[in-house]
Amino acid sequence: MNLRSFDAPRRRPAPAQYRSDEGLNHPIAPRTVFIFIKSQCDGCAAFQAGFQAAGWDAKVVAMDTDVIESLSVIRARELVQALDVRHAPFFVAVDGDPLVVVTEGVPFDPEHLRSLLSAVS
Repeated sequence: MNLRSFDAPRRRPAPAQYRSDEGLNHPIAPRTVFIFIKSQCDGCAAFQAGFQAAGWDAKVVAMDTDVIESLSVIRARELVQALDVRHAPFFVAVDGDPLVVVTEGVPFDPEHLRSLLSAVS
């Protein structure tokens, strides 16, 4: 079975940094994948404890304040807006210099997301 995300990737510029809800600026490195989750989302639970993929810096971003507090989950509403994320679960992978969105979509589970990321050259 060849599962792929429902959304076609929209190649576009990505920000070079984001500001967390705590007011701190964080640079974004090439080969970073952001996984956006929220509470009351069955598909989000698999990513709440974090995510790892070879060759990618993974960051899990909470889209609401009800997500369980975790060291691996960040809050950055500014980033949600900058990357035009409208629902969860959703991922956006950025790479290049300058940074661009190289792939994005709905991850069905962590293994599916790893498969999608491995296809990005």
